Amino acid sequence: MSARPFRSMLVRCATLVTWVASTPVTAETVRLSLPVRCEIGRTCFVQHHVDTDPSSEVRDFGCGRASYDGHEGVDFRLLSAASARSGIDVVAAADGHVLRARDHMPDAFARETGRAAVSDRECGNGLVVAHQGGLETQYCHLLRGSIAVAAGQPVKRGAVIGKVGYSGLADFAHLHFTVRRDGRVLDPFTGLPGGRNAEAGRTCRNSDAAMIPPGSLWQPAAARLLAYRPAEIIQTGFAAAIPSWAVLEHDHTRVAAVTADSSGLVLFARLINLAAGDRVRFAVDGPAGFRVDHVIPPLESAKAIYVAGAGKRLTAQRWSPGQYRGTVEIQRDGRIIASAKAEFQLP
Repeated sequence: MSARPFRSMLVRCATLVTWVASTPVTAETVRLSLPVRCEIGRTCFVQHHVDTDPSSEVRDFGCGRASYDGHEGVDFRLLSAASARSGIDVVAAADGHVLRARDHMPDAFARETGRAAVSDRECGNGLVVAHQGGLETQYCHLLRGSIAVAAGQPVKRGAVIGKVGYSGLADFAHLHFTVRRDGRVLDPFTGLPGGRNAEAGRTCRNSDAAMIPPGSLWQPAAARLLAYRPAEIIQTGFAAAIPSWAVLEHDHTRVAAVTADSSGLVLFARLINLAAGDRVRFAVDGPAGFRVDHVIPPLESAKAIYVAGAGKRLTAQRWSPGQYRGTVEIQRDGRIIASAKAEFQLP
């Protein structure tokens, strides 16, 4: 079993859009439920979409660039490898039977072990499930030893088939989910060909509201949860120093806690799918007149994953005790497209 290589790269996004699809959805069409048991927008996030541009350019179904050239699936990312090790279920997206599976590859980030170690096995631990009407779903990068089904076994929608991991060519903990019909990659958000099968001439248009594309293969409940987000803040909090993205990918809880005599007090954020020109604002209010209001300069290039923060250095004997409250905003074209809050109590 194989999947297209998964590369870490910078991506751009755009505003919410709705596809004008030409592929009809009939009563016989298999509708897909969420393939992972997590809270979309809280414990898991869509990092990459299917690439819908047939050229060397990149475009996701929302006319953004939350993808990379030839990407054939949807990446449901977790906060860290530590989250994956806690056991996040991967489930069958529809009734079917298992065609093939692999479950012996180690859990390791490819950027640390090297791409050669997973050559021709980029999917890592995973499986393929066949459904009616020639539809197949593929589940990649599962935790070693977590696959709960075998080739030839029937599965029901929602049945646990494994755990989210980071085996194969993966640089962050995630489920790579691919949909094919008769061997051709489909974007589950539109029902249209994608990845290496993307077709020229597909158009999309801006929309002021989240709308389900007419050819979507998702069940309505799943489609609503997966409404297109141009960028997201996946983690924010207070720390004694801004943590590195590499550390957070291993364990998102490995953050230097603020103590009364910490040398610094910062509000940090981890963000995904930022576009060139985006600005990020950090605002903090605290006791004894503590105040931070900082906007980073416009980004010179897009960022798939970005960690930043703002705060102060200790200039007194200790930080004032009390409640510290912070807000992070992503600003694009003069609008706030995402925001998040954090707070903590210093004794």
